[in-house]
Amino acid sequence: MFDLRLDRRLRDRDAEGEIAIGDTRKTFHVDLSLWDVEDYRASWRRSIALVLNDGFARFLVSVGEPGQAMFDTWPCWRRGDEVLLINAILLSSITGDFARPQDAEVFDNEGPGPATTQYACALADLVDFERRLTGAARQ
Repeated sequence: MFDLRLDRRLRDRDAEGEIAIGDTRKTFHVDLSLWDVEDYRASWRRSIALVLNDGFARFLVSVGEPGQAMFDTWPCWRRGDEVLLINAILLSSITGDFARPQDAEVFDNEGPGPATTQYACALADLVDFERRLTGAARQ
């Protein structure tokens, strides 16, 4: 199972998000001051394509103005028929090097370190998530 969701109920400038990876679910806060929900979904579609084609991308789950905001991300590496993910932040001192928030989608492909908590799901789950995202974009 792989899923990313945003809930904007009763909110203007932010949302609550949830990521599901296998049996694990994690919640996070989403900043909507720079990107709206559709910008995040477009970013996730780009990240899926990068993982499928190049083996690495970051799922951006909260971004702000580069150089002024910390980004909350989920780097993802393809390993055969599965994908590995970790939760990572990019400090504003790092994001200052980005012209646009989406530049973070391909930043730093070193792989998860041994001390990081890794989550895994089937590559097919990521492909299924892409289908659901693409269908939502058509509606």
